[in-house]
Amino acid sequence: MVPRFCRNRRGNSGRATQMARQRGMYKNPVDEHRRRLMVQWAVVVPLLLVVMVLVFKALTMG
Repeated sequence: MVPRFCRNRRGNSGRATQMARQRGMYKNPVDEHRRRLMVQWAVVVPLLLVVMVLVFKALTMG
């Protein structure tokens, strides 16, 4: 499913694909996947920070 795009990213990321992407003619699955990963990290990192702060407070209180 994905490997063709992974190989494609370095070789065939020329002007034609960029123009098509700007026009929105087709969606690049790799970009969609990367955007989804970014959204996941944007959700996960603050939660981890909050959990770490709570644990630290609990340890220092005790």
